[in-house]
Amino acid sequence: LGNAMQIKRAAETGGDLLIGHFYTRYFADLFGGSMQGLPTRLALGLPKDLQFYTFPPSVEADKRAYIESIYAKINEVSEGFERQKKTSIVQEARTAFKHNADVYTERALLLPAAGVGAVRCGVGLVYGAATQRAAMRE
Repeated sequence: LGNAMQIKRAAETGGDLLIGHFYTRYFADLFGGSMQGLPTRLALGLPKDLQFYTFPPSVEADKRAYIESIYAKINEVSEGFERQKKTSIVQEARTAFKHNADVYTERALLLPAAGVGAVRCGVGLVYGAATQRAAMRE
């Protein structure tokens, strides 16, 4: 199934399987997705930062504590689940992870565009460093 269909199926089975999708997507963004914001914006030629990878200041202030609180909530919600349901949620998370990874291979042009974004990012870093050095000399 495609990602959207997988999420719809998970929702139609009572919603508990959506925990696997939440876990995969949200934690991916919290842990490393924010590092993809600039290269993605540059690769796609977008005019501003992606809100998708932006978190409220309260989260950014102590991301570790925020992540731990989400883990605690997931554990609290799943305490009463039978082993089979927990196993199904873990399997759903694995499937969601695969779908999220597949997103980066769906468009044939995405990889070259990501390369262009990486080059643009590198040029920006070099230009920024050169500009900073020149300003320090003045």
